[in-house]
Amino acid sequence: GFVLARRVVGPLAELAQASARIGAGDLDSPVPRGSGSEIGVLADTMEDMRGRLLRATSELRRRHAEADAILTGIVEGVWAVDRERRITWMNPQAAARLGIAADEAVGRFWGDVLNPRLPGGGRPCEANCPILDARFRGSARATEHLVGADGTRRTVVITSASLADAAARRDRAS
Repeated sequence: GFVLARRVVGPLAELAQASARIGAGDLDSPVPRGSGSEIGVLADTMEDMRGRLLRATSELRRRHAEADAILTGIVEGVWAVDRERRITWMNPQAAARLGIAADEAVGRFWGDVLNPRLPGGGRPCEANCPILDARFRGSARATEHLVGADGTRRTVVITSASLADAAARRDRAS
C-alpha cells in the first residue's frame, strides 16, 4: 500500500507544483510527465494547456507592443480611461500638450488632468461627459475648453469610443 501510494502521490504532488507555477505566471517551466495512464493524461493535458497559455500570452504581448508603437507614433494625443474615468494610459503627445508626464497622469481622474471648464467656469463632465456617452451610447464627440496648469486656455475636440464599438469596427474591417 505504501509503495502504491508513493507512486500515485509523488507524481500528483509534482503536478500540483506545476499547476501552482502556472498559476503564478511561470509558463516557461514544462509540466513533468506523469506515470500511469490517468496521471500521464493529466500531465499531457496540463502541458498542452501551458503551451497554449504561453502562445496566447506571447501573442498578447506582441499585440500590445504593436498597439503601443502605433499610439505612441501618431501625432494626436491619445489616452485611455477605465470605468471610473481614471487614466490608464497616455501617449507622449497627449502628455506634452497637457504639460504633464504621462506616468503622472496614469491613475488620476481624467477631468483633474485635462481640467475642462465651461465658459462660466463649471466642469462639463458633471453634466455631459463624452466618455460616459461613449460607454453607454456608442461613441461621442465633444468640444472641450481646457485650462492648463499655467492658466492658458485651449479648445480641443475630444472623440470617445467604447471598446465594444472599436471591436465591432475591427471585426467589420477583417
